[in-house]
Amino acid sequence: MNTPRQKICKALGEAGCYLLCIVHLAEKILRERIDAEELYEAAEVTEVIEADCFVNDPAKLMKMMVPGNWKMEKYGMAYQLKEGEAEITRYERTTTAGTLTHFVVTDGKGGVTYDPLGDSQCVKLGKPVSKRVFRKVG
Repeated sequence: MNTPRQKICKALGEAGCYLLCIVHLAEKILRERIDAEELYEAAEVTEVIEADCFVNDPAKLMKMMVPGNWKMEKYGMAYQLKEGEAEITRYERTTTAGTLTHFVVTDGKGGVTYDPLGDSQCVKLGKPVSKRVFRKVG
């Protein structure tokens, strides 16, 4: 498949925050840059993600970048990270237009360590609602 670059960039810019957070976690583990456009194409072809960047299988997406078996579980905000885990936090902001959501990488103590937008209004004015916790298994 050869998705036009502009379509990929548009999808990543409009709705790719979760995907880009997973890429960031993988980059930290590998200590190398990952081409998000290439990953998007490979993940869409294998239906790990949808064309609109919805992530169907976060653990499989991580495995596409970092060898090994991965598990992702959703938790409430009270969950405390354990050794070897990494978290992505989902924020929500209610506006007159509806509820907006955004994902960022967090440190397990309430701090944002990576925001794909750099300075998200959803994070500034919204509230954290849940965590996606990644861990390598097996």
